[in-house]
Amino acid sequence: FERLLIILAACCMGPQLVTSWSLFGSDNIPKPEIGGRVVDLLNGEHFDDILKDTPDPLRPAGLVLFYRSKDAACAKAYEAMNYRRHAENDLPGRERIFIAKYDMDLHDKRLKTAFSPEQDLPTRVGVSQCPSLVYVPRKCNGHTEWCTEKIGDGIESVGCEDFKDQCTGWRVWDGNGDAMDWAREQIDSEEWPALDKNFGSWGRQTDW
Repeated sequence: FERLLIILAACCMGPQLVTSWSLFGSDNIPKPEIGGRVVDLLNGEHFDDILKDTPDPLRPAGLVLFYRSKDAACAKAYEAMNYRRHAENDLPGRERIFIAKYDMDLHDKRLKTAFSPEQDLPTRVGVSQCPSLVYVPRKCNGHTEWCTEKIGDGIESVGCEDFKDQCTGWRVWDGNGDAMDWAREQIDSEEWPALDKNFGSWGRQTDW
């Protein structure tokens, strides 16, 4: 059905930017967690969208824990980190740090579109260990420049290797010492986000 819509768009609406569509890989794919202090990232595009939602002066830094739910050793190490508990009790509030997790075994399975290099956040970051805790500097704004490839007369496919990642300066915990101590050091190394006068308090800005 989705492929038919793309064909109709190409035939009836002139030159279009389209994506390649595919079916979900399985009905047993766990649904993303909604709510709570730790955001369950779907993929790199989801990550970019969250960063873009906040104006530059107000945007906090980010902390993302990459793991694999299907890898027994990695999943055990992930659970041992007590990431959610630390996020809720030991780290600064949302106005100062955006906290997320990223399941590398699901990021290409939760999509209804074909998985593109722009959406492959672990590769963009350079994750090589599992789990990996990554600090995202405040300067990262999510404005990744997607690339396109011509696939037909007036039709281009969105998503390819030649994209431009706006974010640089990712910092990856090396596994030495306490992960949360390292995270706090990274957070304290940057200036606080600005407090918007329209909110008037950090609490209201956090709720926003």
